[in-house]
Amino acid sequence: MVSLAEIMARLDRIEERAEAAPGAAQDDLESVITDLGEVIAGRQDRAAALLHNEDFPGAAQLLGENALAMQRASVVALELREQIRRRR
Repeated sequence: MVSLAEIMARLDRIEERAEAAPGAAQDDLESVITDLGEVIAGRQDRAAALLHNEDFPGAAQLLGENALAMQRASVVALELREQIRRRR
């Protein structure tokens, strides 16, 4: 399984390529979003275990990182959509 850091790096690369090759960037983004879903599911399970063990700061950190990653993917998707619109 890929790490959250790797997914964030992939999002950066997609954003850099979006203007030059929006079609390829769109395909890459779809792959990243699939991987992100898998990573987040595992992290949600870990956060639940941390909450069960009353590690509230640890759970909060995982959940916050998940939210930031999802927000970042959303921003990249919106920027990519705009690049595709401009090309049409």
